[in-house]
Amino acid sequence: MKKVVLIDGNNLVYRSFYATAYSGTIMRNSKGFPTNALYGFATMINKIMAEEKPEYVVVAFDIGKNFRKEKYDFYKEGRHATPDELKMQMPVARKLLTALGIKYCELAPYEADDIIGTIAKKAEEDAEYYSLIVSSDKDLLQLISFETDIKLLKQNGFIRYNEESFKAEYGIEPKRIVDLKALMGDSSDNIPGVKGIGEKGALKLLQEYHSLEEIYQNIDNIKGKTKEKLEQDKENAFLSYELATIYREVPIDVNFEEFLYKGINYQELKDLYEELEFKTLLKNLENSQSENEQSIQSDLFTTSVLENDASTSTVSKNNTSTNTTVSKNDVLTEIEVTPNITIDEPINNYIYLNSINDLEIDGDEVAFYLGMSDLNYHIGQIIGLAISTKTKNYFIKRDLVEAALKKLSGKKLYTYDLKKTLVSTNLQIDNTFDIMLASYLINMEADMDISKLMNHLGTEIISFEDFKKSFYCNAEENLTKKSRFIYQYREFFQEKLKTEHQLDIYNNIELPVTYVLADIEKVGFKFQKEKLEEMKLEVVAKLNSLTQEIHELSGCVFNISSPKQLGEVLFDKMQIGTSKKKTRGYKTDIKTLQKYVDKHPIINKILEYRNISKLLSTYLEPLDTYVLQDGKIHTIFNQTLTRTGRLSSSEPNLQNIPVKLEYGRNIRKAFVPSNDLLLSADYSQIELRILAHISKSEELINAFKNNEDIHTLVASDIYGVSKKEVTKQMRSTAKAVIFGIVYGISSFGLAESLLITPVEASHFINKYYELYPGVKEYMNNIVKDAYETGKVNTMFGRIRVIHELKDSNFHTRQMGERMALNTPIQGSSADIMKMAMIEVAKKINENNLESKMILQVHDEIIIDAKQDEIPILEEILKNAMENIVALDVPLKIEISTGQNWFETK
Repeated sequence: MKKVVLIDGNNLVYRSFYATAYSGTIMRNSKGFPTNALYGFATMINKIMAEEKPEYVVVAFDIGKNFRKEKYDFYKEGRHATPDELKMQMPVARKLLTALGIKYCELAPYEADDIIGTIAKKAEEDAEYYSLIVSSDKDLLQLISFETDIKLLKQNGFIRYNEESFKAEYGIEPKRIVDLKALMGDSSDNIPGVKGIGEKGALKLLQEYHSLEEIYQNIDNIKGKTKEKLEQDKENAFLSYELATIYREVPIDVNFEEFLYKGINYQELKDLYEELEFKTLLKNLENSQSENEQSIQSDLFTTSVLENDASTSTVSKNNTSTNTTVSKNDVLTEIEVTPNITIDEPINNYIYLNSINDLEIDGDEVAFYLGMSDLNYHIGQIIGLAISTKTKNYFIKRDLVEAALKKLSGKKLYTYDLKKTLVSTNLQIDNTFDIMLASYLINMEADMDISKLMNHLGTEIISFEDFKKSFYCNAEENLTKKSRFIYQYREFFQEKLKTEHQLDIYNNIELPVTYVLADIEKVGFKFQKEKLEEMKLEVVAKLNSLTQEIHELSGCVFNISSPKQLGEVLFDKMQIGTSKKKTRGYKTDIKTLQKYVDKHPIINKILEYRNISKLLSTYLEPLDTYVLQDGKIHTIFNQTLTRTGRLSSSEPNLQNIPVKLEYGRNIRKAFVPSNDLLLSADYSQIELRILAHISKSEELINAFKNNEDIHTLVASDIYGVSKKEVTKQMRSTAKAVIFGIVYGISSFGLAESLLITPVEASHFINKYYELYPGVKEYMNNIVKDAYETGKVNTMFGRIRVIHELKDSNFHTRQMGERMALNTPIQGSSADIMKMAMIEVAKKINENNLESKMILQVHDEIIIDAKQDEIPILEEILKNAMENIVALDVPLKIEISTGQNWFETK
């Protein structure tokens, strides 16, 4: 059988456009023509062709007003008008397909779905063909049949459905997608459905009664509110069924031979890529045509280029030394999205240096980019260094990198991810502007991989992962393009920091703490592997014991890690409860199981088994792989990952070592000092102190000034008892209420976390508001201001833009409101911690101490301390952390020491 690939053109173009347009920056060529949708569309089409290798392919588009809209004017009502920038790109998308040698179909007044449905039907009727539909639109799932599969595109990757896999997931036949939408509706298309019936309810009805028609034929067998909803909205249900049904009789002449793929129109496609300035796609196109393309070397570090003995050379595309400079299309490209600033003319060649004596720096400003073989620069090797000045680009091989950086001393330097360079070269590099930090502060892309920012701003370049997969092919060109980008955008980011009022945060917090974090990462945290091995044996033994106990309690042997088998044992065999059964089995998540904790002792055993099993796989097994030759773990602190400003940790995540479970806490016993002791300095209730300060709640301010236990106080107030009568459970409840309210928790959410009724939770929340009116007023005002401005600030001016508040989805807006409540508190706490770290590091250096800061975890600083330096360290920490800012309430820290991390608490 011959495969026909049917592509939803409108879906791919829209998807490509909005993938970047939401940020407000639209990729354009040098003539100002928008190209973001076209670039994504071309990339996706190329990917589909490479993956599927179809014999026949056709792309379907919408055109004009469709017949559903003509018949029902409310259809798709409320959708935002198509942006002009997207409209401009639609005709060119069709030109792209023609150049790619791909047929496209469109016919008013039908939608792309209808055209795809019609062609798929023709393929089903012809034994010679079968179809694969490619789209992210779930409406098309109704077309799945024995002869038709669907490749459903997701945000990351795709799901491929056939009849069997679809039915296994949904529990209904694919054609019943229409019935499903008739019941649940579709807000994106303004299809009403039956009010009050969601996907779960609709699937349950269809799994029992098979179709919309049969549901209404059996309406008397349906009870309660569901019956009422169905009866009230019967007309809407059948109307929705009609709107959701793909029309499969579009009057087009389907001749599969017209869809036969014969290859690209090379010159036409080349001209179009050049016109759109798709340099990467153009280069890929030229490479695919080249008969002399070299095979990719398996090891960058053995290629002849990086071992070239010539003292100075310019490099051509095939990486051989020549006497001429590289041609324009071979190396650097113009910036494709130009901010409203003046940038230098691009340099279209680079000089390959084997001698540092030939490095000539013109001007006082220099950009550099350090290339590494891995994003985890603690284990990666240096590939080389790219340097860009006003008129030149240089590529410096790895053994000359440190000498080259030293030669830049005294210049104004620009880079991306300064910390990477500080750690990898072990040099002190001053007077440097880091555009990674700047882009983060102005709410732009700020990943460790600079390619994301470059593509975001219209400069095409492959991702680091693809660069790595290619074995660092054309490394000189790749790195030089990055340094040139940094040089050209240096003024743009500096100006943006000023206009967005983020320059003080950059100069006083983010840049200084970069140097502190670099030192912490370089020092590392000593780790005893033998301790970990002991814990592994203990945990495995515990899991074996739990397994035996669970099997004995259940009366059978089964796979405890299998939700399906577990559900059948608990709810079918043991009849413990009435959990909801889905197509794939019963729900056995933590919330479900916790409901039955008192029903049978097996539940607690299962929960314990899960926790310990996760501990083994997530921490105990992988941790020792991060121990380097010096016997230490060197984590990476991410400054630009969280939207609140808090630091995060990766490779591995040392901020997430469990503390609630005994086995989790025990992992900390393997973290030990290189000196004499570990010293921990932990802020006491810093976020609640910040809440008291910014809300101006007199009650909270007085409580902290009087050094009262805030959780006991609130428990006393809420329960109406004296502080002496407050139980541990009361205090725990009060703590959950306080933090829950601050972070926007609902009464339902609080009820779930405390295992109480929503009515009880609502009482706690209302009582808290009554007792602390200043907090309630603050919360109302901060959310109101966030809706008006679209952003919130920390105490120190850090900005967080909250796009979620503008979303049409209610739940997304609610999430945005929680962000608005959370960020000023958590973000201010993060700023204070960073400022304290800077001050602590400064004082340790001024006093020439051998003790070193080795970790920051949330509100805690950990120091690898010398015994005789403990007194001065305690003084430094107390002065720096408690006095770094003046609030309406005092900041307090708690200091502890231990022979390992476990003992410091």
